[in-house]
Amino acid sequence: MDDDQQHTAECLPMQADLYSHHLYLSHFVREWARAVLRDAAQERGHAEAEYLKGYAKALTDMAGHLEDGEALPGGPLYCHVTQRFQGGRLA
Repeated sequence: MDDDQQHTAECLPMQADLYSHHLYLSHFVREWARAVLRDAAQERGHAEAEYLKGYAKALTDMAGHLEDGEALPGGPLYCHVTQRFQGGRLA
């Protein structure tokens, strides 16, 4: 078990409601990625199709981070954002 998985396992009981919400969001984001891939398959221009495929990949990656609990308090995504968040604004 890596550090991120260990964090999720330890944090999950205290953050079950938040994690449940993250799973809901990850499902929405994955559905969005599928829709973008359908658009990419219908796109005639190669550059636009590749752009849409990359966009779908980014959405799928984000869904994975949410599912892995990385956005829970103390997780790597959460820590990264809160370190940049100062005085109500992103630094």
